[in-house]
Amino acid sequence: MNLSSQRLTDRVWPRGDLAGALAVLLPLLTVGPVEFAFATPCAAAKPKKATSVDVQSTTEGALVFVDGRQVGLVPLAHAIPLKPGQHTIKVSKPGFADYLDQFTLRAGQSKTINVDLSARAAILRIDGSPLGAIVAIGQKQIGEIPYEGEVLAGAQVLEVRAKGYTSHKQPVELVLGELSAIEVRLVLLPEGSITAADATWYGQWWVWAGAAAVVAGGVTAAILLSQPEPEPPPKNPLEIDLVR
Repeated sequence: MNLSSQRLTDRVWPRGDLAGALAVLLPLLTVGPVEFAFATPCAAAKPKKATSVDVQSTTEGALVFVDGRQVGLVPLAHAIPLKPGQHTIKVSKPGFADYLDQFTLRAGQSKTINVDLSARAAILRIDGSPLGAIVAIGQKQIGEIPYEGEVLAGAQVLEVRAKGYTSHKQPVELVLGELSAIEVRLVLLPEGSITAADATWYGQWWVWAGAAAVVAGGVTAAILLSQPEPEPPPKNPLEIDLVR
């Protein structure tokens, strides 16, 4: 707002002459245009693209490793951010063949890797009691309770035994790539009631194959130590003559 340089006190206004005063003052009040200055917006910087790998797989529950580090389970919730360069990937799950590969990422590149593992065995889990009871499939010892591992798929006979307990035997149908969980609880027999059949079963070579493998080194060493020292070979007659 600008006021004229004319001094308002140069004129005497009659008391009550409001209209006259306004008539003189209004032309002196000028309102200039209002100007607004806006800064010119700078061009927005484009965000850098993330460097990442996205692992897609239908093998649910498989573990995903990148550069030797576990990054999650299938299905992954999001892509894995990585630095540009060469990387390794491993996808594994019990009962399936591992997937191993190498890949290279450029800066800002997003790569998708599709992985579908191939089933190679069934997975058997045996829980129950007593702990340490022998687990056998098709008359072959595979471990002790608690047990979990890969076994041949198909119709099998599961047998669980422990000395001093009732034995357990049942047919099982093991499916390729799937987990079969079975709980077995053997019943303790009265003291002195171990049958001849039990004793024969524990005498089978395959029952103790695992234990024998563990102590094989010690047994071999013991046999070698128990052998008498061989006598030294006789001296060559020519050497005897020369000495004389």
